[in-house]
Amino acid sequence: MFSDSACAALTAFKGADDKISELIHSGEHGKYLKKIGFIEDIRFCLRTNLFSEVPVLLEGKITCAEVEDPPMTT
Repeated sequence: MFSDSACAALTAFKGADDKISELIHSGEHGKYLKKIGFIEDIRFCLRTNLFSEVPVLLEGKITCAEVEDPPMTT
């Protein structure tokens, strides 16, 4: 089950679709990261569908999340 904030983030991501890179680069934190030399990190983080597993911290241990299909958004 996804939290309300996770559903909102997913909806926003899907709505931004082809503009996500522009939004990140032009945002306050994106500009700050570029200024301090983290442009390659931004580029890496903008890549999608790289991994099939999602790590989570659970009871002090990093484990693989049990991921269900995300809710349908419109």
